[in-house]
Amino acid sequence: MVATYWLARRTSATPNPGGDGAIVLTVTGPTALTSVSAEPGLRVFSDALSATSHFAVTGPLASGAILTIGVADVRRASQYVATIQSVAANDYNLRPLSGYSLSVSK
Repeated sequence: MVATYWLARRTSATPNPGGDGAIVLTVTGPTALTSVSAEPGLRVFSDALSATSHFAVTGPLASGAILTIGVADVRRASQYVATIQSVAANDYNLRPLSGYSLSVSK
């Protein structure tokens, strides 16, 4: 079993550049994730990695890569989906989710 790494990316510009401090997201796929790590300057918190994994990423969020996740089979990559549950400003107030998006890509 070889772990292949994928990036969970925020693909659209944040409507609040530099003003977002946390995002809660779910990654769902055909098999359990094999690993997770946050991009430099961010911290990730997660439950046990499974076919549906929940993450909280904290730190100064900007558009671009936020997580690296490991998957067991790169051929099934299109079957993994990242979904935003909530976004918080640096002052901990929740943001409306319009204007935010996630994708899973190589």
